[in-house]
Order: sequence, then structure tokens, then C-alpha cells
Amino acid sequence: LPDGGYLLSEFQWKQGPAVRRPAKPESFLYTVNSTDRSRKDYLTGVNVLLGSFRVSASGRLVGFVESLGEQRVGPDLIDRRNVQVLDLVTGKDRNLFSFPAKILNLPVTELIGWLDE
Repeated sequence: LPDGGYLLSEFQWKQGPAVRRPAKPESFLYTVNSTDRSRKDYLTGVNVLLGSFRVSASGRLVGFVESLGEQRVGPDLIDRRNVQVLDLVTGKDRNLFSFPAKILNLPVTELIGWLDE
């Protein structure tokens, strides 16, 4: 990040509140300040490994693709996806747009960068 800090992604299993509920996967981002080693977590709501995210030039915004889950539409398996933006200063995120994507078919859609803030 521009302030010398680091942005990291982590994926872990989180146990449900009731004993009978299964654990669910959760992906989140966190920043680490390189001076005082403080850490700040940002929940993403993503339940798969967050492999596609990009930081804006200012270091304030992070864009990522969120998978909403699979459903069968005719012969195709479709995954609905959101392109989200997380503000690292406020901790708020917003959905920019959504789109359907076929599972295991080309093209593969990934977030590759920023044009402008």
C-alpha cells in the first residue's frame, strides 16, 4: 500500500453458532501496518478463496469478484458474480455490477486493474 503497509487475503473455516451447524468457509482481507504491526480486518462476504482482487493506485479502494453460487440453467451450470469495491478507509463495500458466468467454460472473468478512481 502507499503508506508502506501490506494488504493480505486469508481464507478460513468459521464454525457456526450452534453446535449442529457446519462450519462455513469465509474469505477476508486485512491490512498490516509495517511500522507498528497493527492489523485491520475487512470481511468480504465471499465464501471461496479470494483469488482476484486489485488495489487502486491510491491504495484506498480494493476491487474483487464475488461468486454468489451455482445454479443449473438448462444444460449449463451458471455462477452469478458480483464485482465489489471495498473502501479500506471506511470499511464499506458496494456492488458495482453483477453478471452470470458459465462454470468451467471460457472465457474466465477476473479483475485485472483500475482505469481511474
